[in-house]
Amino acid sequence: MSNADKDFDEYYAKLEGRQSVMGMSLRDYFAAKCDIEVYAPVDSLYRKHGRNPTVNELAAWIAEVRFIEADAMLEARK
Repeated sequence: MSNADKDFDEYYAKLEGRQSVMGMSLRDYFAAKCDIEVYAPVDSLYRKHGRNPTVNELAAWIAEVRFIEADAMLEARK
């Protein structure tokens, strides 16, 4: 484990049991760090609907995927 990983783990270990730090939960942090391009959002929604997605559909889908990944990351920490 690198020093950066240790520092990160130590910092977030202090957050255990806290709702948030500076208004952002660990779940929010992980969601923000999700690399959404891996999921090809426009292509995925095109295949689902057979048309280009609206901006609202795209935003809702991206938010959903980000939080699914964040929840998986939190589960992996257990």
